[in-house]
Amino acid sequence: MADLQPQSVLIVDDALLYRRLLAGLLSQWGYQVFEAENGEQALALLAQETVSLVISDWEMPVMDGLTLCSEIRQQVQDRYIYVIVLTARDSVEDLRVGFAAGADDFLRKPVNQVELQARLHAGERILRLEASLASKNRHLSEALTQIEQDLQAAATLQRSILPPHHLRQGDYFADWLFMPSAWVSGDLFHLFPLDDKAVGFYSVDVAGHGVTAAMMSVAVARQFLHGRTVDPSCLTARRSRRRRRWYAF
Repeated sequence: MADLQPQSVLIVDDALLYRRLLAGLLSQWGYQVFEAENGEQALALLAQETVSLVISDWEMPVMDGLTLCSEIRQQVQDRYIYVIVLTARDSVEDLRVGFAAGADDFLRKPVNQVELQARLHAGERILRLEASLASKNRHLSEALTQIEQDLQAAATLQRSILPPHHLRQGDYFADWLFMPSAWVSGDLFHLFPLDDKAVGFYSVDVAGHGVTAAMMSVAVARQFLHGRTVDPSCLTARRSRRRRRWYAF
C-alpha cells in the first residue's frame, strides 16, 4: 500500500476563479494542492499522484461530483481517499444520495474558512486511522502466512514419521488413511515385527488437536522408534497360531 499523504489535496471545480481561491487558501495552510476542472481530469490525476484528500464541487460538466465519488471508490484500491463535496444543496435526500455515492463529508458553498479547516483536520485523522489499520492488517497477514508455513512444515515432518503404505510383515498386511482435523494432529501409528511369527502395532491418540497434541504424540512415538516397546514375550505369549488377523488403521 502506498504511503498516505494527507497534506496533499485535490480541488475539483469547473469554476476557475473559485478553484484558485481555494487553492491559494490551502497553500497558505501548508497543503500541497492539485487542481482539476471535472471528474475525468480528477481521476486521471489520482492515477498519477498520491492524493488522499479531495474537495469536489457537486455540479460540474463532463463528470459531476457524485459520479467522481463513485468512480474513486471503484478505481482507487491502494489507499483510502477522503472526499468532501461542496454543494448548495441541503435536503436530507440529497445528503443520503451523496453519502451513498461515497462522499465522506459535505460543505455548503460559499465555504466558511474555519469550517473548511475543521473538516480537513477531521479527514486527516480518519486517514491516519485508516493507515494505522492497514499497517496492522498487513502485519497480521504476514504473521498468519508465517504461521501457515510453519504448520505446513510441521505437517510434513509428522507425515515423515508415519509408516509407508501397504505394509506387510509375514502373513500380516496393513494399510492406513491419515486425515488430521487440523494441519497437524495428535495421532500416530506404526506396524513392526516382534519376532518371526508375530507383529505388533501402536496407535497413539493424544487428547486435543493442533500443535500441542502433535508434539506429545511425536514424543511418545519416539519411544517406539528407538526400540523402547513392550516386551515381545508378553505379546507372543498371548498369540494364537490359529488366529491371525488383518489390521487396517
